[in-house]
Amino acid sequence: ELSPLLANSDADIVRTLASRANLAGAYAEAICGIAEISVDRMAVDLDDDEITDLVSGLHSLTQKLDRGAGGLVILAPAAKAPLQESGNNPLGLDAVFEEHAREALPFFLPANDGDYSIEFPTLAAAVDAWKGGWDATAMARRQQEKAAQMVDDRQQRDDGSSLERRLAQQERSIIGFEAKGESQQQLGISIQDNWAHIDTLLTQTLSAIEAEGWDNIRSKVRDIEWIESLDPAKRTMKAYLPDEDGEPDQRIELHIDQTVHQNAQRYFDAGRKQKDKTVGAKKAIEETRAKIASSEKKRAKEDAAGKLHATKRSKQLWIERHRWAVVGDGHLILGGKDAKGNDTVVNKYLKREDLYFHADLHGAPSCALKLKEGLEMDPHPLPGLPEGVPALRLTQTLEAEEFSEKCIKEAAELAVVWSRGWSGGGAAATAFWVEPPQVSKTAETGEALGRGAWIVRGKRNWLRDLTMEMTLGMAVVNGIPLPLVGAHDAVTKWCERWVRIGTGTIKKEAMANKIAKATGLVQDDVLAALPPGNVQIIKNNNLLND
Repeated sequence: ELSPLLANSDADIVRTLASRANLAGAYAEAICGIAEISVDRMAVDLDDDEITDLVSGLHSLTQKLDRGAGGLVILAPAAKAPLQESGNNPLGLDAVFEEHAREALPFFLPANDGDYSIEFPTLAAAVDAWKGGWDATAMARRQQEKAAQMVDDRQQRDDGSSLERRLAQQERSIIGFEAKGESQQQLGISIQDNWAHIDTLLTQTLSAIEAEGWDNIRSKVRDIEWIESLDPAKRTMKAYLPDEDGEPDQRIELHIDQTVHQNAQRYFDAGRKQKDKTVGAKKAIEETRAKIASSEKKRAKEDAAGKLHATKRSKQLWIERHRWAVVGDGHLILGGKDAKGNDTVVNKYLKREDLYFHADLHGAPSCALKLKEGLEMDPHPLPGLPEGVPALRLTQTLEAEEFSEKCIKEAAELAVVWSRGWSGGGAAATAFWVEPPQVSKTAETGEALGRGAWIVRGKRNWLRDLTMEMTLGMAVVNGIPLPLVGAHDAVTKWCERWVRIGTGTIKKEAMANKIAKATGLVQDDVLAALPPGNVQIIKNNNLLND
């Protein structure tokens, strides 16, 4: 496909590839280098073998682009000294990028021979380091994105740390604005101080362009040490100011249609704009400091009230996918939330050593009382927990060999609490328990039952006049602040702050909101832990604000 493009061109190879194949000049030169063809060759003069070599060079470059995962920032030769002085200091590197960076590339090109470069893990990171260092809008956006993605509970327990990081970055931004503003001002002064040098560059370059055209002059300036490049579209050139020894030093951009004074004034104006940005940045800093003060005040108030600092989570503990509670000496009892959940509780979690519970009411959940799985004290609690809030962890190695009668009764009480008997407003109900082998998915006729339904065969062990009550405390389970619900003795064994809940007239949503505000727990977590109906507080032991 290149052959017709080259044969019908009256320009050299680089300009032909740039204008007709949409390849940037640097990449066109790189392809010529790979093919070992001079960049000054006219496109029409290439023979078939050279065109084949050129196509191979293009394929080689595209394969390199496909494989490449990193990025480079290319810097002018004058960056050598400031790079060494900056070391690994981020602000120092930012200042070098602002003054000496030329471009960001996926890999090194032949046109960059003699230049300095700094590697980055991705091309995006290289561009961001070069152009995004002092972009206050982008910085604020990145902070918002990071804050939205921080779903890990332990990270989210401290909103102040995010604000502190934001404040530190805003303060660095001001340093950057001021540094860049000062740098632009100094370049304007240097242009004025080197008036004759700049005037000569502008005059001679403009005259040459008018005489020979942009294309011819662009190739000739490669041999001029004081001029880096020309940009016909912008009618600008990249040039160098002399240092004390008369050698090329700082790079500047000159508009060839402007006078020396106008070019200097453009840098003065750019410097003032950078310094003006500090006004908005200082205002943002004051707002952040106010938020930090408010956050610290709120946290101090919550700490004084013994509140936990819980947040919504993207992931749940496995027990939260079901109804769950504690009975006895920390045994877990699990119940299905719906028909699918009933099947999961029996199929996945009901083991031979466990017991199956069911309230004597239609639609009640299937429940599994676990012998070996439950809660125990966490030997490595999180620091800074409020007084009276236990740190617990899930375990599969409880030491019990069998269930006590008290534990069985408490499990039966939870089975009726989770049934429609609660929403019916009754004070007591009946439930039964059986061994796991007595629970089957196959009816007497051999037909399979529907989702959520189970057949119980053999003797049922009935428990009657079960109290319709439960107790809710606040705890940290596996590092996560959660409401701990279950039998009264099982919860109060660990929790110093708790409420005893019975059937009543208060909507569970209102109660969940009240408990969440008083404890710092997530309202949705509290709502999921409450029984399926209206409630009332039978006794409050320092959990709610009376």
